[in-house]
Amino acid sequence: MNKILNYNLLLAFGLIISILSCQNEPIQTVDAAPDNVLATDAPLVGMIRSATSNNGGDDNSLDGSDCFSISFPVTILVAGSPMVIEDIDALMSLSDFLDSMPEDSVELVYPITIVFSDYTEVVVESEEQLEVYMDACFDGDYSDDDYSYSCVNFVYPLSLSTFDANGEFVDTFEVASESDLYDLFDEYYMSDDFLYYFALNYPVTLVDMDGNTTTVFSDAELEAVFMNSECYDYSGDDSGDDDWGYSDCSAEELSSNLTEDCLFFIADGTTGLGMFLSFNADGSASVFADNTNSTALASTTYSVDTSAAGYVTLTINELSGDLITISGEWIVTYCDLDILALFNNANGAAMLLVDDCE
Repeated sequence: MNKILNYNLLLAFGLIISILSCQNEPIQTVDAAPDNVLATDAPLVGMIRSATSNNGGDDNSLDGSDCFSISFPVTILVAGSPMVIEDIDALMSLSDFLDSMPEDSVELVYPITIVFSDYTEVVVESEEQLEVYMDACFDGDYSDDDYSYSCVNFVYPLSLSTFDANGEFVDTFEVASESDLYDLFDEYYMSDDFLYYFALNYPVTLVDMDGNTTTVFSDAELEAVFMNSECYDYSGDDSGDDDWGYSDCSAEELSSNLTEDCLFFIADGTTGLGMFLSFNADGSASVFADNTNSTALASTTYSVDTSAAGYVTLTINELSGDLITISGEWIVTYCDLDILALFNNANGAAMLLVDDCE
């Protein structure tokens, strides 16, 4: 994988290491730093990691796979005649034309380079080799990286600050590209041995798939953009285009994931509950104030189903008081091994469940 971090970023990491190398214990809380310092298990860290992963769905008219993209420029044969496609914009302008062609009249010219969601690159020498990677995708071998929170993109460069274990400022540096930001947050995400913390320096500008820009001024505003229901396409279309279908896992897969020996952090964009849920195979569920699995604050039941429209739902049966906000039928709009994004069609609420597996 060829990745180039800018000079300032390397200096920042050098300074972090030199200042913090004497620390021995993992850091999970920061009290002295500004409010927007992100702990490694903060839901927003997972969102940024997911949003900045390489989107494999844009070039499906070429490779038919959401698990990876093809590196440009790439040469294709159309009815035997070579055509060079320079970039994704050129491919988008040709998509309707390519989709209209008979399947056997459009061929890739090998070798090609495919790029996975973590920006790992692999050179593919033949159609047979490409089919191996496509089959692995369909078999679920790449299930942890198949999808991304790709409703918006960051506008670069953007600025990050780092703080040490005591909440003391270390350095500020710029990140110049999506792959650089992914590298940082992928290594940082849920890490138990990091000795520093990141904080985004606002304002930060985002651009959606229609080219509209939004400027946010806090972590809460950024998280609200990611959790906004407009990030998802409710059509249930699984064509691999730039839209979102309901759920990325089946009801059976979701049930299995929920009943692993894990707690799920409740990241509710409306109330900020900050509590934890556990799900049991017998259909019972409990709410805890923290992740120590101590005495439950409340108990209820839940069910996982597939609706008549084909999307997966998680129903959390009625809770009282402040906990009523997590009750109801939730449509599963995003599902991977780390994050479950839910949308309540009855009241328009959105909620994230982030696993707290050891």
